[in-house]
Amino acid sequence: MSPPGELGLFQLKWQDFSTNDVARQRSKAKNFTEKVDAWARDVQGWLAEFGTESLLRSFRMKAVRPISQIYVFAVGRSAARFQSYGFAAQVRTLASATWRQFTRLRFEIGPSEHVLGDLHAAIQAERMTPLKLIPIRQEMSLGRHTIVLENLWNAFDHDDGSSLSDEYDVKG
Repeated sequence: MSPPGELGLFQLKWQDFSTNDVARQRSKAKNFTEKVDAWARDVQGWLAEFGTESLLRSFRMKAVRPISQIYVFAVGRSAARFQSYGFAAQVRTLASATWRQFTRLRFEIGPSEHVLGDLHAAIQAERMTPLKLIPIRQEMSLGRHTIVLENLWNAFDHDDGSSLSDEYDVKG
């Protein structure tokens, strides 16, 4: 007998966070967080009321094997977590990631019998992993003068010392 199946439901967000206006960034962060939370709550409520079979019928899907678990993901184009702005996702079963983070984790997981569950768990684990920001110092010489830029860009390490280089979009 084949193992039970998994189903992933995704909300793709295409917000543009490239602005220097902190008020606009905070507003976009708040909107993103509120909307993906509302969507995840609505999906969970709908599933509780109507069940997995109704979902499959709605999508006109035929399950090859029984669905054991449904995972919800929010994938943002350039940003997906906004604790630094004061807006954290309230729905703990929602895994939010940037497209780059999602892709990286999928490749890191590799072949897996439960790929959606493993991916969901990896995203959630990174959400809970504290990062240590390391300012990248930039120096430019102009004649006898040196211009030093600090904390314009950051690298960061996990607490365990493993480097993440540019895998995340850090807003600092």
